[in-house]
Amino acid sequence: MSHPPPLRIAANRIEGFVTKVNWQPTTSLAPTVLMWRDDTFIAGFKVSVPADIAARLDPERTKDAQAVAIARTLRDAGATAYALFMEAWAARPLDPRDPFAGPSPAERPDRYEVVFASYETKDGFTLARQYSVERRSDGTMRLLRYFETEQFSGRFSGLLRRPDHARN
Repeated sequence: MSHPPPLRIAANRIEGFVTKVNWQPTTSLAPTVLMWRDDTFIAGFKVSVPADIAARLDPERTKDAQAVAIARTLRDAGATAYALFMEAWAARPLDPRDPFAGPSPAERPDRYEVVFASYETKDGFTLARQYSVERRSDGTMRLLRYFETEQFSGRFSGLLRRPDHARN
């Protein structure tokens, strides 16, 4: 797929990480953030919530806390772009008019494993990909085909453009 310049930059930055996942065997992928200031890579980090705090929060509140911490870190670092990678469960929508209808994919028997990759800039440019995950015989993951979109929403979107307390 041929992309215009901002899309090509986003695609290249996502593909660089995907290549590392596919060549360096791993059984799991902690939520990972890479950030840039203009064209300069400034940092990458894995996101975690300490076990004692996570034990007191339900999974949704834990994810909200992660999104707030990522947004604050991006802002404090002066980031102008970031990429976020995380494992997730996906399932076919139960209602085509409402993709969020019904139980969470994590609670459904028809769920399947994906890696979600997103890239966003401070001015609102977005590229998101959902990669299918294949498990090798040793349990390590390999990322396969993907679905791509220039729009996505949720707690992990728009992190450069919103205050800490806001949730998309």
